[in-house]
Amino acid sequence: MFWKKGLLGVIAFTLLVVVGRQVAADSPNVNATPSIELQVSTEPSSDFNGNGTVDIPDFLLFVDHYGTSRGDAGYDAKYDLDGNGTIGIPDFLIFVDNYGNRVPPSGDGGSPDLIVASPSVSDTILAPGKLFTLSATVRNTGTGSSASTTLRYYLSPDATISTSDIEVGTDSVSGLSASGTSAESIRLNAPSGASTYYYGACVESVSGESNTDNNCSDGVRVTHVVTASFTTCSGTRDSSTGTAPAKIEGTVQAHKTVLSLIITGYANDQLVGTDELSSLSAGQSQNFSISGTISTSTSVSSCKVTLNYKIYGKNSRGVVDKR
Repeated sequence: MFWKKGLLGVIAFTLLVVVGRQVAADSPNVNATPSIELQVSTEPSSDFNGNGTVDIPDFLLFVDHYGTSRGDAGYDAKYDLDGNGTIGIPDFLIFVDNYGNRVPPSGDGGSPDLIVASPSVSDTILAPGKLFTLSATVRNTGTGSSASTTLRYYLSPDATISTSDIEVGTDSVSGLSASGTSAESIRLNAPSGASTYYYGACVESVSGESNTDNNCSDGVRVTHVVTASFTTCSGTRDSSTGTAPAKIEGTVQAHKTVLSLIITGYANDQLVGTDELSSLSAGQSQNFSISGTISTSTSVSSCKVTLNYKIYGKNSRGVVDKR
């Protein structure tokens, strides 16, 4: 902590020099032509309190967050002026360069516009139940500051993320100045139901937002280690026996190397049988075929397979439905 206090002392001293220069520049001069410098920039604003001027109150806010990094409790992306994930000397130098400038204050007609950018996952090929990280960045692309809001994470069957998808978690997002950003993330477990699915996030709209149709991110595709597709799901009921000869056929594909694979088939939610395949390397496909007789009141109308496989010496399980 001592080095931080010492460093902040240097920063404070440097700022006093800057302030002194600004005061001197503002002193009356009968030979000078009055002028006002108005800072208009698409870069993150140093006017943290939104009062229209980069001044001492903004410096005091900056000091409160100095020395923090992304993931720390006190980190706020709007003070990370160079966007490198740490609020440090480079950000202070940017602040000093902007000190004394005037910017359009947030209350002077500017409107916030929140988007969710750069969604990503820590791994795009996952075993069911595997823990992974979903990340996204909330960005204010508007001209005015935004109030605090909520980021909601979603699981979707397609690449279009919307609030009608399955919500899997939330994060609180602090107020953002114009061009400000907030990096968010959440830890999740991969589902077991689908072979391929998508994750994304939507930020709740705030008061005065200029566009509320762009608050959701694109979807990030995630694939199970082993996926399956059906070519056959059939079986005609014999009314005299009350049974049906069910047949389930298809193809499995490994997206990572699998040491062993057992495919168990179900028709009309009844067990049909299994097919055991040898190891599959990443990218390799292989056909499977499962046949058996089931007792049923109708012909076969739905099929399902469970995929039990071993990867990295651990057993995993997935489910693929054909309805």
